[in-house]
Amino acid sequence: MDLDQLVRAELSALEPLLDDPEVSEIVVTAADRVFVKRGGRVRAADAVVDDYEAAAHTVAHALGHTPSAAPRVLRRAMSARHRLVMVPRTAAVPLVRIERVAEPRDLEAWAEVGAVPLETVAHLAHSDTQIIIVAGPTEAPRAQVAHAILDTRWPDASVV
Repeated sequence: MDLDQLVRAELSALEPLLDDPEVSEIVVTAADRVFVKRGGRVRAADAVVDDYEAAAHTVAHALGHTPSAAPRVLRRAMSARHRLVMVPRTAAVPLVRIERVAEPRDLEAWAEVGAVPLETVAHLAHSDTQIIIVAGPTEAPRAQVAHAILDTRWPDASVV
């Protein structure tokens, strides 16, 4: 299960907010304290995250945080569209923030969000490869990455 699937499973009440293109940020501070940013304005959301404490700890563990580890901010790309930020607080339950990121337009930007390995970007920059296969799970941005590769390697090429 990838991070996007894990977050959607553990924090299922947030799924409609994650899929709403108007929402640029989601912040969860407690089970019944969910906030969204739309159009630059923060408002309380009509969502309740069942068993928020357990869900937040499960997601933090997936990011590599253990209860005995020193508190630190954990950041990871959930998908090409969302970045997850877990912020430790003095209380035992971390704050969860999910940010919508602008869709990357070039290959280096796709590498920054984790959709393309950096080694692949470096290889493509110096390779004479003429055949490139872009593969990934159903929700992966395969077409967008393919277009970024074409724009990087063959800017005058057209796609049919």
